[in-house]
Amino acid sequence: MKIYETGVKYERAFLYLSVSAALFILIPVFLSIRNIPNPLFTILEYVFDISFFCLIFFGILTVIAINKGKIIIYDDKIEIRKFRHIVLPWNEIKDVDIRYKSLVVSPITRKIISRKALEIYTIYGKTFSIEVQDPEKIINIVRSRIKL
Repeated sequence: MKIYETGVKYERAFLYLSVSAALFILIPVFLSIRNIPNPLFTILEYVFDISFFCLIFFGILTVIAINKGKIIIYDDKIEIRKFRHIVLPWNEIKDVDIRYKSLVVSPITRKIISRKALEIYTIYGKTFSIEVQDPEKIINIVRSRIKL
C-alpha cells in the first residue's frame, strides 16, 4: 500500500514533450500540401519554427525533471525513480538525511532560497539522492519505519 509520494510529475513533462513533437512532425505534412493559401502557409511556418524550439526546450526540461527524481514510499519498500528505477526494501535502508544542494538569494524578495535533497543511505554503502520539496516529512516516515 502506498504511504507517501513526492517528486516530479513525469506525466506532465512527457505530455508537453509529446505535444511539441507531434506539432513538429505534423506541420511539415500540412506544409507539403500544394493548395494551401499564402496566409495559412505563413502561419504554419511560424508555428513550425515555434514547435521546433518548444521541442528542444521541453526535451531539456524533461531530462532535468527525470534527473531530480521521484520517491514513492510503500509499506514494505521505497521506490526511487530517476534515470534508473530503484527499489529498496526497508531492511536495506540504514539512514536518511537532508543535504542542501544550493543556497541562492532571490533578487526580487531578498530571501534565501534553498534546494534540498533527500539522501538515503543503504547498508551496502550506497547513497541515493532525490530532490524533494518536503524532505523532513519523508525523514520522519522512513525513520519510524526503520525502527519497527
